[in-house]
Amino acid sequence: RSLRSDSSRGLRSLKDEDIECGLVLEVAGSEFDLGGAKFPRGTVRVSRLERDGVCERQGACAAGDVLFSVDGKPVSGLDLPRIRGMLRGRAGTSVVLGIYPSQSRDLISRHVVLAPSPSSLTFSPRRAAAVAAAAAARP
Repeated sequence: RSLRSDSSRGLRSLKDEDIECGLVLEVAGSEFDLGGAKFPRGTVRVSRLERDGVCERQGACAAGDVLFSVDGKPVSGLDLPRIRGMLRGRAGTSVVLGIYPSQSRDLISRHVVLAPSPSSLTFSPRRAAAVAAAAAARP
């Protein structure tokens, strides 16, 4: 997914772009055990974190964690596209994940703030040339 360039400001515009939490989710096809607790078929789990995604950068969760809720709303019974929609929003949006970590026995809440990856922000060619010229002109 690419961001549109905003040549009038130099940086790619994020004002109209949603940012995702960076979780790849799966629905368990059968009952499973995690940290001594049994979880039913249909439980939503984190299968992996997207590289440089919001949750990876903020250390919010790990592969294998169980996702119970998003902003206090249970995800049980919801389809994955709907859950993914709950995990995205504009830059600066707060999302609270209800998680049962794979390495713990407690249900926890993790607060993440949606923010673009620093590597996703790039200058337009015109702005990059202006910045390079300004840097070269410095004594």
